[in-house]
Amino acid sequence: MRNIILIFSLIVVIGCNKKVASGNSSSGYREVAYEALDIPQMQFTENISKDYVLGTFQNRADVPGSEPLKYIVIKIADNSVIKKGSIPNGSVKWADDYQLEIVAPPGMPEGNDKTIADYTYRFDVKSGKKIQQATISN
Repeated sequence: MRNIILIFSLIVVIGCNKKVASGNSSSGYREVAYEALDIPQMQFTENISKDYVLGTFQNRADVPGSEPLKYIVIKIADNSVIKKGSIPNGSVKWADDYQLEIVAPPGMPEGNDKTIADYTYRFDVKSGKKIQQATISN
């Protein structure tokens, strides 16, 4: 009977340790993001595989779009910063498992023939390369 209680206690302790360890990776990338962008809070979205995370922050403003969107991409395994930046009047979101869709229009449009697609590109987080919208086939 004593051995059963000892084994049960050991299983409970091991189970608790695993939960704490998995929580630390989340807080690790959060700390890296807050420090890298020097902001107190942000929204985090993991990719489908949950091995990269996108953090975004935009101040609320009286005039929509007047505050830039700050973003950061972190590899969760080692909390390394893959990409960070700030985009006025733009957006960043996961397009698929390892690519971000980044919309970065200029402050002053370059003529009447440009559309939002002209200012949209994808960024591959694994290779670190920018992919122009024209080369993307859906």
